[in-house]
Amino acid sequence: MSSTRSFPALGFDPAPGDVGAVNDFVDALGTSEKSISEAHGTVTGLHTGDSWTGRTADGFQHHVGRVSANIGAVHTAVRGTNTLLGQWVGELGSMQSQADQLETQAAKAQQQLRTAQGNPDLGLAGQSFTDQASAQAAQDKYQSASRQVREAQGQLDDIRQQGQQLYQQHQTLAQGYASAIRTQLSGQASGDASLSGSVSGSTGLGSGFTAAGSAQGSVGITGSAGYTAGPDGLSAYAKGQAGASGSVSGSITNPYGSVSAGADGFAGVEGTAEARVGDDGASVDLEGFAGARGEVTGTETLGPLSLGAGVSAQASASAGVSGYVGSDGHGDTGFSVGVGASAGAGVDVTDSVSAGGVGVTATGGAGVGVGAAGGVHAYEDSGGTYHVGFNASDAFGIEGDAAVDVSVNPDEVKSTAQSVGSDIKEGAKYVADGIKSLL
Repeated sequence: MSSTRSFPALGFDPAPGDVGAVNDFVDALGTSEKSISEAHGTVTGLHTGDSWTGRTADGFQHHVGRVSANIGAVHTAVRGTNTLLGQWVGELGSMQSQADQLETQAAKAQQQLRTAQGNPDLGLAGQSFTDQASAQAAQDKYQSASRQVREAQGQLDDIRQQGQQLYQQHQTLAQGYASAIRTQLSGQASGDASLSGSVSGSTGLGSGFTAAGSAQGSVGITGSAGYTAGPDGLSAYAKGQAGASGSVSGSITNPYGSVSAGADGFAGVEGTAEARVGDDGASVDLEGFAGARGEVTGTETLGPLSLGAGVSAQASASAGVSGYVGSDGHGDTGFSVGVGASAGAGVDVTDSVSAGGVGVTATGGAGVGVGAAGGVHAYEDSGGTYHVGFNASDAFGIEGDAAVDVSVNPDEVKSTAQSVGSDIKEGAKYVADGIKSLL
């Protein structure tokens, strides 16, 4: 259902919205709330009975309790949202009635203004008269007609100002209700029992050289979880980590480029679960890790050329499933799919090179253990760079793995080509000038 509201005298709609459509949604949400309430009552009423006892029965009751609590939370969110929407539709209807009254008043004031502007006495200005009495009478008529125009214009402006105030009230209330509804349809919890610290610094070395470094570390337990439901779709996540981690990095910059290196490590247990469904695509990412890992990386840049290298090692058990179609919810658009599981120890070596917007990254490694993994991807990231590549590994005793990613940034390729072309042109001009000076 949709409605078109016209406000030619005011010039704008002070209270936009479709009361009928919101009412229909409130009715539908009320039906959903009733169904969820019935499901909650059914699940809550489940019990094992006197004949089923023991650890299995206790476990069943525990899981039933968790499901009941989750359904109860959804029911509370839907009920709260329905109440808020019901309040909003009442507010919207009231503001639209005020808007209709203001439009009626503005139309009347606009007609009065047109009548005042059409007064023939306004044409007396600048005319000549043979006697003082006629001139004074004409002056009085002109001033009276001008006053009527000003009064009519002021009345119309005042009504339109009331419309602006109503629109500001509408926007404030709409944003308030939207925020309250988002709160109803989202939840988040987190916990942190850890110790952490960091240190960083930088210094100038002269001649355009600068050195900087940082180090940080933490030990403890952290965790968080949340969900969001709204017009853009549904998303949920949960993550947790228990263990110790640390990292150190350093860099040296100079007028020609930079050199940087870093190392980080983690020992403990961690897990991540994330899922999202929306109009622009769907994604899922499930990962678990237990063990120890470490990585050392280095990068050198010189103008448009960038060289990178890294070595990573781990001794662990891990498993994961990830993939998306459309948008991954973080700015990448395309598709990616991967799955794998492994247990053992291994070392990976990564090399990368990029120049002028085109880059290639390759990874190779070996280890001992059991497992297999594979995946392919083709996507555009949030920076406008296109990626295509694969990864594969196979292990049963002796492990081997490989991965390749090729990236192209069209804007950077174009910019680099223009820059190189300009450099060639300048170089050719320099050579030509040199030849001319010798002749």
